[in-house]
Amino acid sequence: MFSIDLTPSNEAKKFRRAVTHKYGNATLVVSFIVLVLIAVRAVSLGRLPKPLQHPFPLFLSVSLCAFVLALLSFLETHDDYLYLTKRLGRVAASAMPALYFLSLRPSPIPRESYLRLLPLHIWLARIIICLSTLHGILYIGYWAQVGNLAKIFEWANLLGVLVALGFFLTLVVSLRYFRRHNHELFFKTHYLFAWACVPILAYHARPQIWVIVFYLAVFLVGQLTQRHFFGQVVRLSVRRISPRMNVVTLPRNLFPKYFSPGAHVRIAPTYLMSRFWFLAASHPYTIASLASDEESVRLIVKPGKRFQLSDDDECIIYGPYPSVTYDGFADSQQTAQPSRRIVVITGGVGISFAAPIVTSLRRTHSKIKLLWAARSNEDIILLKILGLGDVDVFISPEAAAEIEDTFLPEIGEPSDGKTLRAVEDESIELSSNLNTDDLDHVSRSDDFIKHRNIKVIYERMNIEEELKAFRDSVDAGLDSDNSSMCVISCGSRKLVGECSRWGKKLGAKVIEELYEI
Repeated sequence: MFSIDLTPSNEAKKFRRAVTHKYGNATLVVSFIVLVLIAVRAVSLGRLPKPLQHPFPLFLSVSLCAFVLALLSFLETHDDYLYLTKRLGRVAASAMPALYFLSLRPSPIPRESYLRLLPLHIWLARIIICLSTLHGILYIGYWAQVGNLAKIFEWANLLGVLVALGFFLTLVVSLRYFRRHNHELFFKTHYLFAWACVPILAYHARPQIWVIVFYLAVFLVGQLTQRHFFGQVVRLSVRRISPRMNVVTLPRNLFPKYFSPGAHVRIAPTYLMSRFWFLAASHPYTIASLASDEESVRLIVKPGKRFQLSDDDECIIYGPYPSVTYDGFADSQQTAQPSRRIVVITGGVGISFAAPIVTSLRRTHSKIKLLWAARSNEDIILLKILGLGDVDVFISPEAAAEIEDTFLPEIGEPSDGKTLRAVEDESIELSSNLNTDDLDHVSRSDDFIKHRNIKVIYERMNIEEELKAFRDSVDAGLDSDNSSMCVISCGSRKLVGECSRWGKKLGAKVIEELYEI
């Protein structure tokens, strides 16, 4: 039980300050050691023992992080209430440089994706919020005990209250609802609070934390410098495919000679479009083409309500950045016995991720199947633009009904209600918004569907049945062991979750690419 010493001597206060400072430094050192270990693993990937080549599961990393910070908060507190109260605030502040480092984009760690570090950043932020909130509550309890609640309104302490309110606001706008419906609010709240924290903590913390403030400032200035100098201004070429699909074309010469399949770029408004350009949120878009494509780089974009990409817009692009899941299928290609049966399941604009992955994997693997849940018949023309064949396209009646009639092509629904496994006799008219040069001046895509072995199924995709059918349809000459089967999914949380659940039940290797802000 922690006791409260209402009349500590000057020597006791000095010793308490020294102990608090010691464990603050210990927290800073431990957090940097963890970052160094992450860097060593990333740089040494391929030369480490196989169990060490994969990062810890997120729940294990978060649990270990919470345990270490709790341990540093409770060690050597001498069962004293103020020791614990001050320690919680100091440990939370000392962990913030690591928090800022984990949010840097791109990651300063070679061969490491910022997307892989982002979940750890999110959970570390939640732990810091818990520690700092408890720090504030305990201080209020102490002032209530000594009958001096007016100390809350002293300038240094009031700054601590502002930090707590900022943490709470940041936590609220980080909820999925705000991230999806108002990404600008989510981004700007984070960015402004990250900068505001530096001077506030510098004046609030006692004893002073100038070393911590220095690291926070360095990381923020580094991120600002990266946004200012490493972005490339580009004028977009945007073509509308359907109400939910646009094709964005970027000049190939703006990109490096090689980038991994499934990589993405981030696009933000230019200086002219946003006076406060450094506060403008950048949005990620997967590159739907391969590095070997010499003419251009294509993106498949779902039009947004708050961030529209229009033809001839001037924007800033950052990247490309590798996919967080790239290691999974890259390793599958390099192993002595690669997965010989791979099924790729995607929905909507997730085809932008599936296209380069499938094209790349088909060069080295025996059997690759692509399943795509599209929104309308009109979207099928994307398969021609992306050069894809051997695709099963699922268009559910519910999805088709949601599309405005003015954008629906002239194609008849099956009169008997049965599934259509091919549409060689159906006509699909191309969108008038497309550039006919990309489509070889064709006005109907019957031949394309027939020769590319594209099957259109007018029903909702049953993932369980499709995975089992794919497993059972493997040629007799192929290894029937489920361990050689891999399920790659890309799309919404619901689709990816269902694919992973059934893939694991079938004993397949599961790779997930979640399309979610």
